[in-house]
Amino acid sequence: MLRKTIAIVFMLTASACSDKPKTPADMDAQLQAVLEGYAGNQDFSGLVAVAKGGELFAWHTEGYADYAQETLHGLDRPFQIASLSKIFTAAAIQRLQRNGQLDLDEPIGRYLPEFTHGDIVITRQLLAHQSGIADYWTLEGARDRAKHPINTSELLTFIGAQPLAFEPGTADAYSNSGYAVLAALIERVSGQPYHTFLEAEVLTPQGLAQTLQHRADLLTTGYVPSHEELGIQPAETFSPSFLIGAGSFQSTASDLLAWCHWFNQDFANPDTPTFLYGWGAREASGRRWVEQTGRLAGFAAHMRAHPDDDLCVLVLSNIESEAVAAIGQDLVDLYWGRAVEAPARRATHLLSETQALEYAGLFQIAPGNQLEIRADGNLLWLKGQNGEFLPLEPTANDVFFFRQLNASITINRNDDDKVDGLLWGGSYFIPKVDAGSDG
Repeated sequence: MLRKTIAIVFMLTASACSDKPKTPADMDAQLQAVLEGYAGNQDFSGLVAVAKGGELFAWHTEGYADYAQETLHGLDRPFQIASLSKIFTAAAIQRLQRNGQLDLDEPIGRYLPEFTHGDIVITRQLLAHQSGIADYWTLEGARDRAKHPINTSELLTFIGAQPLAFEPGTADAYSNSGYAVLAALIERVSGQPYHTFLEAEVLTPQGLAQTLQHRADLLTTGYVPSHEELGIQPAETFSPSFLIGAGSFQSTASDLLAWCHWFNQDFANPDTPTFLYGWGAREASGRRWVEQTGRLAGFAAHMRAHPDDDLCVLVLSNIESEAVAAIGQDLVDLYWGRAVEAPARRATHLLSETQALEYAGLFQIAPGNQLEIRADGNLLWLKGQNGEFLPLEPTANDVFFFRQLNASITINRNDDDKVDGLLWGGSYFIPKVDAGSDG
């Protein structure tokens, strides 16, 4: 069994509560109504599951694994799991540490002397997203590089060519690049390919036979939001070699629930300290849990482990939307008998071409980090820095919804009634800095 090392302090946000869990039958009817609400807005297609004590408590599916073939979802149907892959990368690092092969507090240059920042970055900082290494999705040309095979040495060179965003250990910034470096570290220290080592040392010992480097011939089809009639379209795909360490795995609900149950049992063992790298740690209403969410190439995944209750919550979707995290919270609330309201059908609002052009432009989050809204006829598209354009859907006058991030956006106007910015989530102001472009 993997051992654990103290890594993250839980955050206390509320006092204890006395919720009582529902029966599976009571939960099922409400669960179906809630998921139908998300699916009706094209925010979800996939599988959700709740397991208690290692036994399936409730599960439900919506939509299709492939809409052209009308293939159904199932507990053993594979999904790309995006950043949930980081949980397994962290577990592999833990294995190397336990075997005495790796010191988390040594500069990684001891193992990867060719890496540009190896003399000042330590493994623990990579695990905790405190290395200062820029996330590769923010880098120019990353999406094009990601579509083609790349070896680990080339990926290290690409990542290492960028200056550090901050001195290692002085700040936190989520970095997929950091977990790619961890994959290179695993290969160098173990002397084995990343996926080979993980299969032998992490996955097979826990019986995870369906968790592996993602393969197109086994994979459910991933979709992204679209202005098309169905509301979704097949997503672009990326090479698993580029995603190594950070998002290269596919898995099934059966495997992930088994891993979650093992984690809960290991966490509860008083003889072992707690290793939480690869997860985010939370505490609310007197209950502790860890969670991870991922989005990538038409997929989204969310997993929560509640060790004190040996409860596991899983959401797997083949529509890339941050709604999976909200669904995960709904599942927890339903389990504990709390009121959950099914999402209402989102309103639609038609724009004229003149109105669409008025909204188009660049909006600056920070220097070097901009959003762009592009008009194409009476349709609007939004993309982040070095991202892809995805639909921005009007729901009312000056009000929009961005499905990929499950975010509402309100347009801000100045005293002359001109668009001067937007309010992300209804409150975070992002100023407009350019007149934009017509698609």
